[in-house]
Amino acid sequence: MLAGISLRYYLTPPPQTRVVEEGKRQFVSQTLSKRVVSNTAYDDQGKFPCDEDTRIDILADIRNWVHDISGSGQRFLWLTGDPGSGKSAITASIARESKDENILWAQFFINRSLGNTTNPASYFPSIAHQLADRSPEVALAMHDALKEKPSLVDDISQLQAGKLFVDSLKTASLTDCSKPVVVIIDALDETDTTRLRTTAEIFSQALTHLPCNVKVFISSRAEDDIRKPFSHVFHVDRVKHIHLDTSAESSIQDVSTYLERNVGKIVKRNELSVVEWPGKERMRRLCDRASGLFIWAVTVVKFIQDHVEEYGKECLEDILNELGEKGMEDINVLYGTILQLTHKNQKDPWAFRRLVGCIIVLQQPLCLKDIITLLDLRKNTSHQAVHIEHRVRRLRTVLVAGVDEINGETVPRLHRSFFEYVISKRADTRFRVDEARSHAEIALQCLRLLVSLAKKPGGTEANGRFPPLLRYACQFWTAHLPPATPAGVALTGKLKLIELQELLQYPSNDRFQLVSNHVAIPTDGKKVMSSLNNFVYLHDVKNDVSINFCICHTEGVHTVAFSPDGKKFVSGSEDHTLRLWDASTSQTIGSPFVGHSAMVASVAFSPDGGEIVSGSLDDTLRLWDVSTGRTIGSPFVGHSDWVISVAFSPDGQKILSGSEDCTLRLWSASTGQTIGSPFRGHSHYVTSVAFSPDGEKIVSGSEDHTLRIWDASTGQTIGTPFKGHSHYVRSVAFSPDGEKIVSGSEDHTLRLWDASTGQTIGSPFVGHSTRVISVAFSPDGKKIVSGSGDHTLRLWDASTGLTIGSPFKGHSQYVASVTFSPDGKKVLSGSGDRACCLWDVESGQPIPIKGHHGAICISPRNQIVSAFVDSTIHVCYAHAGQSIRSLLKSTTAETISLTSSPNGRQFAAASLDGSVHLWDADSHKLIASYGMDCINEMSSIIFSSDGKQLMTFSIDGTAHIWDATSGRLLESSQPLKKPSSIVLHSEGDKPHLRWFPVDNPDFGHWAYIDSTLIRRDRDGLLTIMDMSDIEREWNPSPNVGDPALPEHPDVDESKNIPVSSNTTNIHGDQYNVYNYVRGEQHNIYN
Repeated sequence: MLAGISLRYYLTPPPQTRVVEEGKRQFVSQTLSKRVVSNTAYDDQGKFPCDEDTRIDILADIRNWVHDISGSGQRFLWLTGDPGSGKSAITASIARESKDENILWAQFFINRSLGNTTNPASYFPSIAHQLADRSPEVALAMHDALKEKPSLVDDISQLQAGKLFVDSLKTASLTDCSKPVVVIIDALDETDTTRLRTTAEIFSQALTHLPCNVKVFISSRAEDDIRKPFSHVFHVDRVKHIHLDTSAESSIQDVSTYLERNVGKIVKRNELSVVEWPGKERMRRLCDRASGLFIWAVTVVKFIQDHVEEYGKECLEDILNELGEKGMEDINVLYGTILQLTHKNQKDPWAFRRLVGCIIVLQQPLCLKDIITLLDLRKNTSHQAVHIEHRVRRLRTVLVAGVDEINGETVPRLHRSFFEYVISKRADTRFRVDEARSHAEIALQCLRLLVSLAKKPGGTEANGRFPPLLRYACQFWTAHLPPATPAGVALTGKLKLIELQELLQYPSNDRFQLVSNHVAIPTDGKKVMSSLNNFVYLHDVKNDVSINFCICHTEGVHTVAFSPDGKKFVSGSEDHTLRLWDASTSQTIGSPFVGHSAMVASVAFSPDGGEIVSGSLDDTLRLWDVSTGRTIGSPFVGHSDWVISVAFSPDGQKILSGSEDCTLRLWSASTGQTIGSPFRGHSHYVTSVAFSPDGEKIVSGSEDHTLRIWDASTGQTIGTPFKGHSHYVRSVAFSPDGEKIVSGSEDHTLRLWDASTGQTIGSPFVGHSTRVISVAFSPDGKKIVSGSGDHTLRLWDASTGLTIGSPFKGHSQYVASVTFSPDGKKVLSGSGDRACCLWDVESGQPIPIKGHHGAICISPRNQIVSAFVDSTIHVCYAHAGQSIRSLLKSTTAETISLTSSPNGRQFAAASLDGSVHLWDADSHKLIASYGMDCINEMSSIIFSSDGKQLMTFSIDGTAHIWDATSGRLLESSQPLKKPSSIVLHSEGDKPHLRWFPVDNPDFGHWAYIDSTLIRRDRDGLLTIMDMSDIEREWNPSPNVGDPALPEHPDVDESKNIPVSSNTTNIHGDQYNVYNYVRGEQHNIYN
């Protein structure tokens, strides 16, 4: 069904129009999104504001500072304090109050437990994104700076601070000079320690140039890396500094108030007498022990409550006795006591170390059910899994914020002071966590999770979403690799070393079928592209939506239509062309249909599927031959303004058009001549037209807010206009039985109408958050689909007006056109993001693109390059809303491997016939083709680190190095030498991990795990290939489990490699480490 869309709204050339502004805001949002962190709010992180009746004076002082927007008021407040003094509670309180007053413009709570919040490269882009979301003026002011220098978002710098932070705040301050503009940054000291000093220096310079109504509130420890840069701006007229002194009378009183109130709650809950327990004197001693330290008080309250729940009221005396011991005022001593008490019957609390180690190294919080799956904690395979939920209940005091029930959805969090304690030498060795070992365990589990991408189409759940653990692995697997990981091979599984080496050199040969399961993940982990069984799956991991779109137009797609048999569909675009597609493979058919001199606004197939009519902003209609793509006859000329909507009559004899000249016209399909006079009646642009199923009536929608019914034979209106919408009507459609009409409007709603009476049926369909641009009935009339400016499609029950399922998400710009397939099983959409997408009606998920061969790569410039069965190479610019795909002819031979140059400006393909092809990534022109007859059946290709050479690897075991531009063969060699190895092996039947260093770092890292080969190239790009078929050839009768390693090996008999005698045997979470070396010691885990 055609998209009834007022194109002046989107595309009018003058810069003051809404389309230009919307385009600029979209550009700003997309450019910033590369560095935006989403979980930066206090409530997202479970930060609690101050307890009632505490911090009264400090909060009042800060409130006065916030609202002092006089010229002499201080713009910057720095709150400092010792660990556990309650800084975050104060910042959370001010954030909540400012939010309630609608003066909080941005907040960024830095949290060491959330790895993505500690990278300073994300600070200013994230804050700028919040400012731009709050104010269109800020977004528009930011546009020119980002357009001129998109690299502003790449990393923190003085220039970035000036353009994205200071200038944006100046613009924000002008939106209402009578109100403060509040920005809150908590825990600046938890910034990546290697970059803290530089970050603080940049902030200190930026904070000296703020308008009087801008209020920036930063909290941190008073560490030298922050204190020294900030001291340069410590002028009383610029900076307000508040230090939380735990020894101050006010701090001691606040903590005592908190303790007395919350211990009183425990007493009341357990029906005790406060006089008997804890008693006045012991309560006073508890308050003295707290010494004004909030984290001590909070921990003690939780400890008492958790112990009462675990052991009953009889433990209360013992608790008070423990807390009364000398030195207990030290928070580290308190932590040690808590751990001793909760594990008093365990000789080796290995499960604690692995659980807490996991929580410490996770780059993004996971709930308990995901942590349980990730760790699979058990002593060995013969033991049952550890009951982690029970252990967390016992450790609630130090592991969980809040008082909610502990279950699989609980997200454990650590206070920084506990984290610092448990990794330090102050912790008992039984509880001390080794971060490197924890990283190693999570790295191995992430590799196993990534394997599933090569074994399951799209790697998604039934609802099309990535499981949380898989999303985590895609985004953060590299964060758990040791910093000094050598280039080489990681091995777990059944193959012997010699077989693995041969496997790497022979991924395909005469005996084996070509592996078609490939996965490519760029370094940032934000997108995943996979191919399986001739389908391509593209998934936006960050937003957790599938984005399997057909992308070929160079500008936005504004209209789509299915052929009557459902085997093809056509799209019309702002690039002035139409494209014909194969609906089963989502591949284009033939060349673009070229003829219009302006945007194609509407398309429709003839009833027999042999012709297509299009309407354009060049004021004409054109008729096209589907088989040839050529125009039939001359353009249909008659309208005096843009042709917005077109439709064929059911008998195919007539064509209907609606225009922004406020008229409808009827045309002879055979001659292109107008039939009768224009249909006049609307007082504003006609945005959408449609024939009734019997061809006797016509419905139209208009920007005059009405619909009209017309007699198709006379051109006269039937009845009065249909009134009900409060804004422009964008799209109209008849039901298949002709008895109802659906309309979509800029008032954000759809309405259903009785076609004979013009009365609305039921209430408006409410669900979209902005304008409804296109609507269509399903072939059985039971469903309605709508496309909206909120970037989504929605499915509706036509009888009830209720939505069916969740919105269809994936497009990054407005959905301009929607239609059902003739069988009603699919929906087709076209969007301003230049993409068409086929959706499965039942699941609401995009239908993957068929016809892919298997070779894929993602370049450093975020271009997706893939090889297809028709011997073409497809290039997709995968930035949201910036997509285009070009088709480049390869050879008649299959493309086995693709690679991108380090700068992303070239890409190369290797074919099974021994040929190599090099393209320019911008122009898509072929730069060179070369190869040798004696080189056949290549298996992979990669650029050298400087991009000047190409290395190809063949299944005959040889490697060739070429001059990338001239194709001159420079060298032939063996790709792998006999490797030395480094082994990480856990107890019991856990997998072991071997790294095989190789001489050439360009070869990348290789892993073999769970019958899957995983390769990480020099730039961090991950490629995953299922090798199970090949493995069966190597091991027709494999042994169960991993190959046994000798307890004290001296020689690896399969390779005759000398082995060091350094062997450590420790149970639980610690590993046997064997070093297979040649004269030097290696340790990949630092």
